[in-house]
Amino acid sequence: RGLDPEAFDAMELVVRSADSTTWTRLLMARDSTGEYAFRLFDVGAPVDYAVEGAGVRSPVYRLDVANLPYVKQIDLQYRYPSYTQLPPRDVEGTGDIAALAGTMVRVRVTPTVPTDGGRIVVDGGETLQLAPTSDGSLIAMLRVARPGFYKVELQGPDNHLMTGSLTYNIDVLQDRPPTVSFTK
Repeated sequence: RGLDPEAFDAMELVVRSADSTTWTRLLMARDSTGEYAFRLFDVGAPVDYAVEGAGVRSPVYRLDVANLPYVKQIDLQYRYPSYTQLPPRDVEGTGDIAALAGTMVRVRVTPTVPTDGGRIVVDGGETLQLAPTSDGSLIAMLRVARPGFYKVELQGPDNHLMTGSLTYNIDVLQDRPPTVSFTK
């Protein structure tokens, strides 16, 4: 930044792993704005890098890597309204909720890495704190009241909350009238 990219015929990204003395040179391409860019994929450890062109080299910068929490799995337990006389039902491996209005849903979040907490953010502004359990998962109770969406935020480094999941659906199912049948 700060130099006219038109002044350079070619730009190179020079990179090395933080514990190496050998630099690797990667030719940078111009992006749609005319600036030089390069994407590094699968960065699993700290990397030192600099940019070089026309005999000018930038200072060396370090790219640190952090293993941030993300949702590995969500398991649900539906606890239906008492008038239905339905037993609780467990559903593993999904975050989408579909239940009668008034159903309490226990949401169990298994994160990719240990985390001290998080929350469920329901569209419309409602937030539910996720409580840690002894097995490393997090739990909250969500009451199905209206259709919408929710996402999970997990506590990362320095206790900052960060998006930890995709957005999941909350569907409210229509309650049907009771049926009577006779069996001979």
